[in-house]
Amino acid sequence: MSQLETHFLAEDPSIVLIANNTVLRSYVVKMLQHQSLQVIIIDFDKLFTGDYDLKILENAYKIVWLYESKEDSYDNYLNVLSILKEINTPTIVISNIIVNIKNFNSDLLENWRIRSEKQLQFIVDCNYYLPKASFIFVQDLIINDELGTSLEFIVENINQGILVNPNINLSFVEVDAFLEKLKKLLFVPGKQSSVLIKGEISDSSQIIDLLKKIYDAYHNVNTEIISDIVDVLEPIPFSTKIELVKFNLRSIATKIVKNLKTPQLIEEKLNIEKPELKTTSFSDHDVNNFNNKYSSDYDVGARPLGEIVDNSTLSVPTTIKVSSVSFPAPTAIKDTNDVPAPTAIKTSNTSVPLTNYISSEPSAIKVEKANQQIDVNNEIQRIFQTSRTDVKVNRIRKIAKTTTKITKKSLRKRLLFIGGIGITGAAIGVLVLALIFVVSQSILKKELLSLVLKGGISEHSIIVEKNNLGKISNFVGIQADAYGSIIDSNLISQATSMVRISEDVQVMPQVLLEANEASKNLFLQVLAGNSGKTTELAEILDDKIRLAYEKLSNIQASLEQVDFNVDSAEISSVVKEYESELVKLRSGMAIQQQLHPIISSLTGEESKKTYAIILQNNQELRPTGGFIQAIALLNFDQGTLVSHEVYSVYDLDKNLPGEIIPPEDIKKYLGEEKWYLRDSNWSPDFPTVSKQVEWFLNKSLGINVDGVIALNLFSVKDILEATGPIDLPEYNEVLTYKNLLERMEFHSEVVLVNSPESIDYSVTIFKKLINKIITIDRDNVSPLLSAIHDSLDENQLLISVFEESDQLVLHSLGWTGSLVEPQCPTRLSVVDCRVDVMAQVEANIGVNKANYYLDREINHKVIIDREKATHSRNITFTNNAKSNSWPKGTYKSYQRFYIDKKAILDQVLINGSALIDEQIAIKDYGDFKEVGIRVDVPIQKQVVVELKYSTPLDTTGNFSYVFFNQRQPGTFGDPMTVTFEHSADIKPVLIAPAAEVFGKIITFSSAHDSSLFGVEFE
Repeated sequence: MSQLETHFLAEDPSIVLIANNTVLRSYVVKMLQHQSLQVIIIDFDKLFTGDYDLKILENAYKIVWLYESKEDSYDNYLNVLSILKEINTPTIVISNIIVNIKNFNSDLLENWRIRSEKQLQFIVDCNYYLPKASFIFVQDLIINDELGTSLEFIVENINQGILVNPNINLSFVEVDAFLEKLKKLLFVPGKQSSVLIKGEISDSSQIIDLLKKIYDAYHNVNTEIISDIVDVLEPIPFSTKIELVKFNLRSIATKIVKNLKTPQLIEEKLNIEKPELKTTSFSDHDVNNFNNKYSSDYDVGARPLGEIVDNSTLSVPTTIKVSSVSFPAPTAIKDTNDVPAPTAIKTSNTSVPLTNYISSEPSAIKVEKANQQIDVNNEIQRIFQTSRTDVKVNRIRKIAKTTTKITKKSLRKRLLFIGGIGITGAAIGVLVLALIFVVSQSILKKELLSLVLKGGISEHSIIVEKNNLGKISNFVGIQADAYGSIIDSNLISQATSMVRISEDVQVMPQVLLEANEASKNLFLQVLAGNSGKTTELAEILDDKIRLAYEKLSNIQASLEQVDFNVDSAEISSVVKEYESELVKLRSGMAIQQQLHPIISSLTGEESKKTYAIILQNNQELRPTGGFIQAIALLNFDQGTLVSHEVYSVYDLDKNLPGEIIPPEDIKKYLGEEKWYLRDSNWSPDFPTVSKQVEWFLNKSLGINVDGVIALNLFSVKDILEATGPIDLPEYNEVLTYKNLLERMEFHSEVVLVNSPESIDYSVTIFKKLINKIITIDRDNVSPLLSAIHDSLDENQLLISVFEESDQLVLHSLGWTGSLVEPQCPTRLSVVDCRVDVMAQVEANIGVNKANYYLDREINHKVIIDREKATHSRNITFTNNAKSNSWPKGTYKSYQRFYIDKKAILDQVLINGSALIDEQIAIKDYGDFKEVGIRVDVPIQKQVVVELKYSTPLDTTGNFSYVFFNQRQPGTFGDPMTVTFEHSADIKPVLIAPAAEVFGKIITFSSAHDSSLFGVEFE
């Protein structure tokens, strides 16, 4: 049998990013990917035109809409809002904004006003259509040297030599600072405060003066500053939290100046033909005198608004001598092309050409010719008058010159020899350094591998031996930094990744310890703390969790870059297990981040809350986990538990007024003529059950609850393992997680002979359990929270609340016990994807505890072709009870199967015999089709139930098929096999999770659990 390489479905959360292809989008995508998140990009234009898959938006962890207001897209955003408002996925809107202005005098700022109005309208519309969305605004974001800020309007006319000063406060945010803030804000789940990221405030005069100074120096011009008085409005018409960042104004101004338009008009003024004449220079003293004397005659301040004046100072060459000079009055420029060239300077009496004031010298051409003639005559005379002595002297000079050349050549050879030795030595030095680097990197890799093999990671700590790891990582880090600036290689990248892992791993124990302590503080505060402190402690916990999540993400991302060169399959398996533990730990941190926004609401910080906790005995199985035996009411106020009470379900049923007519199924299968609270969990959908429990409690006690929590014996067992045993002196027992099921079965038996006045055993242990949790030792808080989290993930503990926003968060975590039809996993959704659902739900209708003795084995086979998926579900029930005495006996059950609404039922068989139509109940249940049958399993017998049905596919091209099996709460560990058999015209290209493949058959083996099994075909 061959093993096809497969991929697991345990994915990182996917972020859908709606944005056009811009520089900012590339920065944001890189930042998200650095957090080891899968980013699905949908172009703004594609969303506008409908070219997208709605399921991708609905299935995402979060939707991030990056809206850049500089784009010409104000007329299109309403279409995007109409799509997003219909989707329940948490949405974050990120937008760069400018200063909002309204009143001004100069027409030069009209475009700024128009942009402000459109920007304000966009913000108002977003807040109206997406009331549950989170908003992150950034004011005047500088992206490299782009001009998508308020500066765009200040420098709009700079190519005409004009800057506009609005005389307001301005602030800017550089893209690196923005991304750092965004990284911390983006992953706060649920509803959060709107945030405005802005830089430290600077006066516009200071900014514009700096721009002018750099621009003038860069282009050798003199720009004019037009002053205006502008009214500023708040850019965001609702409350926001301000996040301040620092910025380097000079750095920003320099980048922007280099991207500004060329000064066209000034170039035209200076582009005048000038004679190439020799001139006399000004001294610095003369220039200063000139500036001081005549600068007062030229007004560079504000001019009458509406008239743009040309006050560009004429650049006077420093080689010009100037007598008394005055400038003419500035003239208004009506057209940008109508600019008079400054061809004359006005003296005290007359206007004369500029060239008249440049002192001239005799022509240089005639002088050169005369000099040439004199040189020739002298040379002829010198040749004929040379003496023999001069010849000897010349010969000696030639010999000396030759000797010098030989000496220099010899010296050059010596230098080359010495240089060769030096180069060789340098090469040897480089090789030695490279060898040291390779060896130290190898040692670091071994240290990290040793750490991984020790499995030093758990939910609350990472074990690190700092001595060797810290020293060698510091040494390798110094080398990587030094060599990385010179060369770029995979060896350097791996070294950098390993150093990063070492640094983060060494600080993780402290980070996790602080997060763990913060979670303990919050939990104890909710149980028995001071009123009003829950939100404060939740904020502290959120900060610690965010840091831990970031460190874990960095470790995970860096580990993927390191090749440990492991040959051993066993060691390779341990490395993968370590990585999966990192993912699990990081997932737990992500869940706590999602819970943070709703903690204050759940714990009554904002208003009093009452929750009902129902104890379900799954030894008598019911749809949501078991028969309801006891109910506790917990009351929260100002973030703290203030009171609790526990009731027997039979006592509450006695308080019900009148007679309540039950659903037809309860009449038929339970034989009840009245409907009681104890039978209120007949629906397989726990949110529906919660509403029913609320209704019964209102009728019985006259109270309203804000949510319902369901425990069964499996979740109670996990909690007892964390809290420790419970003393039951009234029964002369000590209840532990090991004997819980046996004791519950025993007391179910003896309750028949107890007196009516005796307290129900389940009520007693429920009271003791709640008191144990409320008075829990600090050391046991972490194990308890882990147990609760595991029970929630395994659907043995369910929670459903009636506050819609809180319920959405809990539903996204999969904790509400809803009957669900999941979206296609992201990795399989790249092609046409079909999800087939199956939920098997059974109810014990025999009024006994036969589930305690029951085993199940499930085999589900799917035959897949392009037209349909043909299903055959085979369940083998084995009743291991050895007597019919109560609470044992025949397992009598009502089995319901929830399948695709379009599914076609072929037949149902019990022990090979097909049931007739009258024995099968078929009806629609929400988005599902319900198939119900009666199944009885006598003691010491096996009964095999087989369900055959088909669902339509009708696919062309590549497609993915996913089978989702939802396990019923109260069941656990039943072995299950899922088999896909595909037709010959299609073949698998991606399988998830790992599976055995033999020919056209793909086999998945797992415990009966809520699981996805998927294959992509081509």
